[in-house]
Amino acid sequence: MISEGADHRSPEVLNIHLSKMNAFDGAVYRLAKIEDLFLLLLFVNFGNSLVETNMDSEEWQKKVSWSAVRDGMRKRHPEVVSNRYLNQTSDEDYEKIISVFRKFKNPAEVGHITAYRDATTHRIPPSVDYTGFNAALVFPKINELSHKVQTGGLAVRSYRIDYQFPALYEKAAKVFTHYVQVLKELKEVPRFS
Repeated sequence: MISEGADHRSPEVLNIHLSKMNAFDGAVYRLAKIEDLFLLLLFVNFGNSLVETNMDSEEWQKKVSWSAVRDGMRKRHPEVVSNRYLNQTSDEDYEKIISVFRKFKNPAEVGHITAYRDATTHRIPPSVDYTGFNAALVFPKINELSHKVQTGGLAVRSYRIDYQFPALYEKAAKVFTHYVQVLKELKEVPRFS
């Protein structure tokens, strides 16, 4: 427990912060896996037919993306090219599935947590609560007159705080609650119960 008035820059406090963020980032990663598994659940329950992919390929799961599943879900009669599994689904069940699909990414918090996850995965991690845990890249510049390369180092410490943990945690909790609710709604469809 951190006592009130403790030095928030002490190594012990910063280590606690880093451990907390490591656990939180793992939870955010698992929220992303829920989305991946949701898409896979739709794909498999419709006879692996929503997305054209070679199931013998080791990379087949990469094809089961949000846009590919969305496009596959649209192939229902009276389309010229239709999906027999979707056609066998009652109108009521199909509408329920489409409703769940549309709701899945709907609350703003889903977008916020996805943006945070993308930042931690694909870019320099953002700073949460403390300055100095992230960096701002500095790229070499070429002087146009002398054509000399000016460098200022590869990265400098950034003193911007990108997120406050309590707000970030609250958004992640809302996303998890939303996912649970949406999956319960999907389970109401006999095909998924």
